[in-house]
Amino acid sequence: RRLADPSLTVPQMVFALASGAIAYAMAGPMRGATFAGLMAILMFGIFQLRPRAVVRVSLVALGLYGAVMALMAWWQPQVYRPAVELGHFLMLAATLPAVSLLAARLTALRERSHRQRHDLAEALARIQALATRDELTGLINRRHMLERLHGSNDVLRGRKVLVVDDDARNIFALTTVLENHGMTVISATNGRHAIELLSNAGDVSAVLMDIMMPEMDGYETM
Repeated sequence: RRLADPSLTVPQMVFALASGAIAYAMAGPMRGATFAGLMAILMFGIFQLRPRAVVRVSLVALGLYGAVMALMAWWQPQVYRPAVELGHFLMLAATLPAVSLLAARLTALRERSHRQRHDLAEALARIQALATRDELTGLINRRHMLERLHGSNDVLRGRKVLVVDDDARNIFALTTVLENHGMTVISATNGRHAIELLSNAGDVSAVLMDIMMPEMDGYETM
């Protein structure tokens, strides 16, 4: 069974905190330096854990260090003076909630960034779909067809294509592009004429069909 946190962030942090508490007990007069390590451990968790987990780890840290401070103040009061240890404990008690608030803020920023990336991916997919197929008919649009033609000269060379459109400008533009790719172009201005051409020319490899045409439109022709 896969763990919810495969990186075992919380166990690693608890182990590091326990090690830091032991180092605090062993450091004597230099024990204040261990607080930098404590902050580094908590900063590591902020970027990996959700706010509730950070709160729990912070409470564990406060409990561990508080227990060590109380133990050492009782065992070696000449080095770990109770008043100083109380001050250290109150400092940690005031600092750790701020760490939890920072974790909550970073989590909100991560979730916002994730939503933005998701929305951007959806928008790009939508743009790609609109650039590929006509939204009304669902058919591949001419621009996408021409883009595909630019990368497939060898495949298309010598093929015959039928262009069906009632607008002579479109026929001229498509014929120019297709002939530049080595294709043979025949044209029709309506669906009825296109059917007649297909009946007489059986070697047509592709048909570029307009939808809105007189006499017989693209839907009826197909």
